[in-house]
Amino acid sequence: MKSTLAAAALSVAVLLTAGCSVRQHEREADSIAAMQGSPLLEVEIPDSIIDPQARADYALLHFWDTMNFGDRRLTADSAFMATNFREFARWYDSASPDGAAYATASLLKRLETYNEVYHRFVALAEEYIIDPKSDTGTILGASVWTEQLASSPLLTGSEKERYKYKLKLKSRNAPGTQATDFNFTLRDGTPSSLYDSPYAPYTLLAFYAPDCDTCHDMIARVRGDKRLTQYVDGGQVSVVLVSVVEGFDQFKADARSYPSRWTVGYDTSGVVDNDLYAIDHTPTLYLLDAHKKVLLRDATVDQLIDYARSH
Repeated sequence: MKSTLAAAALSVAVLLTAGCSVRQHEREADSIAAMQGSPLLEVEIPDSIIDPQARADYALLHFWDTMNFGDRRLTADSAFMATNFREFARWYDSASPDGAAYATASLLKRLETYNEVYHRFVALAEEYIIDPKSDTGTILGASVWTEQLASSPLLTGSEKERYKYKLKLKSRNAPGTQATDFNFTLRDGTPSSLYDSPYAPYTLLAFYAPDCDTCHDMIARVRGDKRLTQYVDGGQVSVVLVSVVEGFDQFKADARSYPSRWTVGYDTSGVVDNDLYAIDHTPTLYLLDAHKKVLLRDATVDQLIDYARSH
């Protein structure tokens, strides 16, 4: 099944690599800066720190050490800030939960003296870490920042409530928990649910919208892969595709062309409105095991590939 899952995950990949190692990340810093035209802050990681996770923890904690947050020439330079924050955000991918939390808390504490800069960092975190569509965002980074901002002394009550609400949503259907069951209507009008979907060792659960071009690109790649089609036809991988936007007629017109082996449904439980799943964008992908336990949530292509390679 290892090769089956690997092929299935790789079939939905639209990137050519699964990401850089920590040391590759360090070697590429100068070339990234040159391409983007803005200087990168330098982090000198001691050679004595060998463990990749420990190196990432150190980089996160010390990334901004040489930055003078009182220098408006730098903090007001959008290109400079964006370039460096994107590089900073990438380290969360290799960091430990404790290291990421400590580094983030330390950074925000230091920024409390600079109110305007603090809010600029919050906006950068929203764009490059918390936004699930960001190519530098990670589940760990988003969780750490959201948790810190939910108790921020510099944000308004309503702003903090918004982050508290995000934390509440993120606790649902987290990896390792049972996926929440919900109802949907199949394309032939038959009522069904996630837990009524065909048994398979792995289930690719995708929330989509019929008028979403990105969704159709994902669907086209999945259905066009011969190996994945073989695994679906053989019952090794189940594809559950659920529309989460209003418009049953539009759903029916769109869904009739999808493979008969796929479970294609129209949400009738109000998945988005009732916050059953945290869906910030479509498509949103989950990988479930045979018992509908969540293996990956809001999975990116890189995460699918990494998971496939390690299982």
